[in-house]
Amino acid sequence: MKKFFLITIIILTYLSNKAFTQNNYPDYKKHEFSVWVAGGAASLKYGSEIISKGGSFGGMYGLGYSFYLNDRFGLGTGVELAYYNATVTIDKINEQYTVNADNSLEAFDFRSSILNYKEKQFARYLNIPIMAQYQQVVGKNRFYGAAGIKIGLPMNTEYETEIGEVTNSAYYHATRLEDSETAELGLGRFYNRSNKEKFDFSTAYSISLEFGAKWNLSKKFYLYTLFFLDYGLNNVNNDKNSPEQLVNYNSSNPQDFSYGSVLYSSYADDNSPKRFAEKVNPMAVGIKIKIGF
Repeated sequence: MKKFFLITIIILTYLSNKAFTQNNYPDYKKHEFSVWVAGGAASLKYGSEIISKGGSFGGMYGLGYSFYLNDRFGLGTGVELAYYNATVTIDKINEQYTVNADNSLEAFDFRSSILNYKEKQFARYLNIPIMAQYQQVVGKNRFYGAAGIKIGLPMNTEYETEIGEVTNSAYYHATRLEDSETAELGLGRFYNRSNKEKFDFSTAYSISLEFGAKWNLSKKFYLYTLFFLDYGLNNVNNDKNSPEQLVNYNSSNPQDFSYGSVLYSSYADDNSPKRFAEKVNPMAVGIKIKIGF
């Protein structure tokens, strides 16, 4: 997608240079349709003190319609497919929680030491923008700005986890013994574990801003070169349950322990569980290229 975006920028930069040579004065068009592509930093925003999170390149593609009330003010809407990405890394973290007695097992403290944890997060949203638009003639072209909201419907949200090494052990209070070798109980040292699951995300509501230039390509076509910002307002993490652990013990099949996402998991903070991420917001900032006709 990066290569496609760069090629699009090169082509449309050539078109914008052509727009400078147009001699026709910009006319007023009441109804306008458009197609656009946008790219930049598009990620999931949340804060945490013990993880390192990097935003990733994301993109958007859309179709739009604008109705101009006069030669300056208009209203716009459309549909847009948006791609948000994030990558989380944790060098080392230790977990401990009690596993209750089950079948022939007595209760014990399950302990995990996790090294080189990495999680890739992906969210695809179908956005519906509702924008107030303003344009002002500047020479042979126009200044353009728009502000409004976007309503985002989750289409596909998932995560992939990779763990370089995890060491599990069980501490039995009755005997004060720690077992880190019984593999059939999911104990011992394990390498290169991975997992892929779905997120449960809700509808996103964002403030959207964009501004830049509107160039005349011809009497029927316009080129927009814009900067944009989408700021998520609400928490899209739909998980209302008690937080899980990064490594979850499976009492019915101990060798098949599972891995959770940092968005659903907690860690021990002063001996009390604390979520890695309390609130998750989609965020995007970058460059938008639009063709109007």
